[in-house]
Amino acid sequence: MAAIKRVSQVSGAPYALIYGTATYYRHLRFEKPGHTVAVCFCTACLIAGSSRVAGKIAGELGTQIGRGPGPVGIVLEQLPAHAPGASSPLVTLDGKPQRVTEAAAAAWARGVAGRTVA
Repeated sequence: MAAIKRVSQVSGAPYALIYGTATYYRHLRFEKPGHTVAVCFCTACLIAGSSRVAGKIAGELGTQIGRGPGPVGIVLEQLPAHAPGASSPLVTLDGKPQRVTEAAAAAWARGVAGRTVA
């Protein structure tokens, strides 16, 4: 909130206007998430099943792509571009590529969330 006050002071815009704008956009956050999981949806990743992987991860984390953190504090996002040399489907955890298959996506997400993997 201190940053919003500073922006208000420097720009001369009312605090309420800055706060309203910041809370309107989902990608602007007031608290840092525990972890960020991102899934690539480029053509190669879609063919390799990234949408099904993302669905399984979303179900386990209790959130959806582009929404705020789920109950376990993990944000699920879409990668803006495929990382060069990374395999498909590409899933990253805090920016680091992970090897996640469709069959293991739910178990992987439970592990990230800190739950016991059955």
